[in-house]
Amino acid sequence: MLPKRYENIFVVLVMSNTLGNNNLEQALATRNLIVNRLNRIINSIEDSDNSQNNKLGKLELKNVIADLSKCSEKLKEGIFRLLVVGDVKRGKSTVINALIGEDLLPRDVNACTAILTVLRYGIEKKVTVYFNDKTAPESLDFNTFTQKYSVSPDEAKKLENESKLAFPQVKQAVIEYPLPLLELGIEIVDSPGLNDTAARNQLSLDYIHNCNAILFILRAVQPFSLAERRYLDNYIKNRGLDVFFLINGWDEIDNSLLEPGNLEELTAAQKRSQAYFHSNLTEYIDSNKSDYLERVFPISALNALRSYLDNSTVDLESTGFNQFTNSLNTFLIEERNKAEFQQASIITQQVYNHINAAIARRIALLSTSRVDIQQKVDSISPNFVQLEELQYELEQSIQELARTKAKVVADSFEEYILNLENTFELDFDKYQPQLDTLGFLNATKREDFNLGFKAGFERYLTDRLLTWEQKAEKDLDKAVEELFSSLEQYSKSYQAIISNIQIKLVGYKTIYLDKKSKIEQELDWKNWTIGCIALASGNIGGLALASVGVNWKQVIINWVSVIGISRFIAIFTGVFLNPYSVLLVSLGLAGVQTGFARQEFIRLTKQEFVQYLPKIAQEQKQTIQETVLECFDQYKKEVTKRIA
Repeated sequence: MLPKRYENIFVVLVMSNTLGNNNLEQALATRNLIVNRLNRIINSIEDSDNSQNNKLGKLELKNVIADLSKCSEKLKEGIFRLLVVGDVKRGKSTVINALIGEDLLPRDVNACTAILTVLRYGIEKKVTVYFNDKTAPESLDFNTFTQKYSVSPDEAKKLENESKLAFPQVKQAVIEYPLPLLELGIEIVDSPGLNDTAARNQLSLDYIHNCNAILFILRAVQPFSLAERRYLDNYIKNRGLDVFFLINGWDEIDNSLLEPGNLEELTAAQKRSQAYFHSNLTEYIDSNKSDYLERVFPISALNALRSYLDNSTVDLESTGFNQFTNSLNTFLIEERNKAEFQQASIITQQVYNHINAAIARRIALLSTSRVDIQQKVDSISPNFVQLEELQYELEQSIQELARTKAKVVADSFEEYILNLENTFELDFDKYQPQLDTLGFLNATKREDFNLGFKAGFERYLTDRLLTWEQKAEKDLDKAVEELFSSLEQYSKSYQAIISNIQIKLVGYKTIYLDKKSKIEQELDWKNWTIGCIALASGNIGGLALASVGVNWKQVIINWVSVIGISRFIAIFTGVFLNPYSVLLVSLGLAGVQTGFARQEFIRLTKQEFVQYLPKIAQEQKQTIQETVLECFDQYKKEVTKRIA
């Protein structure tokens, strides 16, 4: 029987399954209540184990306390991160202002956010800029920050084409502001456009996979841009991310008509626009999570902002913003909160079982003589040998699977890189800059060509490597499923040995909490260890793993992404190609025949490019293999630690 001082565990278990489903304030209150209960449990366990009146020795619950503490810390943080993504002139700042209900970020059409900006709650309004080097953070007033770290749309596009950052030394800016929405734990990350060159890839991936939802801003009266399409294909598609598409400026459709105000013409135009976006966005909606209408919203952010500022709920309804915020609210509560609370429920329940079993053993042995206890201990010694053998077999099983799958992933990379030679002409054609043989005689034109070529080549490499990465994700999915499948038998064997030990010690098998609960009552390494890895690593997406068992691949793929993009591009570019000299050879052969010179230029570029493929494939193959092995090893250590 568990002592009274531990019974507040039940409160945590009950609350995690009775969360209100339509109010962020209620969700936050529930979260805080659970954190308080967890901390009371921790204090109770520590006080009991450290009690001077404890004559029977400690229960050695350091690991239990550590698990509960990590769970409490993550819940206490309680951050809902929303990443806002969009090309220039899509109205990102206006959408963010409408979301927070205040005209906070500058909406000047002639200025774009040039650095990644995190908007979070703070008692006082302030801006802090953080740098990539050892430069001390810079505190600024809001107006100075806006003036110093914004660029014009034309300048933003020019920097993108040149594969440059406006402020390469800046890591991010953090704006703290005392807004009610932010006080509920909402954190909004404003990204500086869709520039997915080498310099931005690592930052983009880090934030994409560590945000709870992505708000992708499009424009109702503008077709998909190439940058939008490439960003969606490279970073969003088939990655299991939660993305909300906001088609901003829906009210502007009327202004684009020949007869503004013509209801019949407007209705037809809106239907055409809806059909266009439906045909283009459907492939980016994860049908396993939601349908199109739950993730795509025509809105007018400017009108919504005006309604918020004027406190006009009637006008707000017509902006489409209510439908979006209701859906987002439901997502944050039902999916994010419940997943995290389920994590707390699983861990606290397993802690309960652990402590209950330990106390039951103590109670059963209180009236047993020293001789009898020694005999019982001697009788279970063979069972501990069995556990050691099981642990060894499990380690070997994980190691063997890790070696096999790491080789599969590494070999697939080598094969993919070497095969780039076979498709280079077709793949690279759309990335090379415009070739004007007469204009090329001008020095400025030559420089423009060189810059355009470098940017195009980086985009070509980025797209190719991200295509491989998506294939690697599928390979890792299979590997993880095999891993979990193999662990099921070990889990059953482990439980059988533990039950045998219990029976020998106290005469009966320890009864676990609430047999009718849907949560697994016996130790499940898939849930237990993944949940703890997620807590230890701080991976937001990983917090749901303990309850749903998905996306463990992200632990691996985050590392592979960084290797597969930034490092390779740095190696390829700036090492082998001098586009100007290559083009001179082409011109020498083709004169002013631009078409022939273009073909010859691609041929000679390929000739230079493929020389480096075998070397790069071999060098980075080893790095990728070691990365995958390291991740499996991390998992193995966590599992075996639990057995020990």
